[in-house]
Amino acid sequence: MPDPLRLQAAYYIATGVWPLLHVRSFMALTGPKRDVWLVQTFGALVAALGATLLPHSGGNRQQQQRTAVACALTLAACELVFVGRGRISPI
Repeated sequence: MPDPLRLQAAYYIATGVWPLLHVRSFMALTGPKRDVWLVQTFGALVAALGATLLPHSGGNRQQQQRTAVACALTLAACELVFVGRGRISPI
């Protein structure tokens, strides 16, 4: 069975790096953005978080798991709030 922490780390890295590498394709899927710098800054932070969650990054596994859960819940809450307010698209 795949390691959930490794999968979450890979997902964060991939989705975080995407707007840095090709912002046009990112916005083609997620919708236009007013502040590209903000999208790219947020992407860089999410990618950095993903790198710290990689099981081989030398961190304490339990702490990495707690961080992963806290970040997933925070990102989900932000999605719900800002999609609900119509500030961001549901994708």
